[in-house]
Amino acid sequence: MDINFIIVISIALLVIAISYFVNRAHFTKKLNQQINSINTKLEKYRNLDEAISRSLTEINLVNEQLKIKTNELTQLQAETVELKKLQKNEQNLYKSVQSH
Repeated sequence: MDINFIIVISIALLVIAISYFVNRAHFTKKLNQQINSINTKLEKYRNLDEAISRSLTEINLVNEQLKIKTNELTQLQAETVELKKLQKNEQNLYKSVQSH
């Protein structure tokens, strides 16, 4: 009876050990697949982050150029107003000279 009990215990321990290693290999494989999937997604997000960063840099550059052009336009508009005044004065002077 003691031998049978030892054999049953040994078989049970062997089955437990085999189950452990089989399950460990299975879960290790699944874990590695998930890690690879996560790394792939992480690389995709890194690429997106770099693209966003480049886009923001370009947007900032365009905004700076827009500010410069807006200032130039404002200056041109002011000059245009002055030129229109001068043109009106010229017309008035021409009419004045014509009438004298």
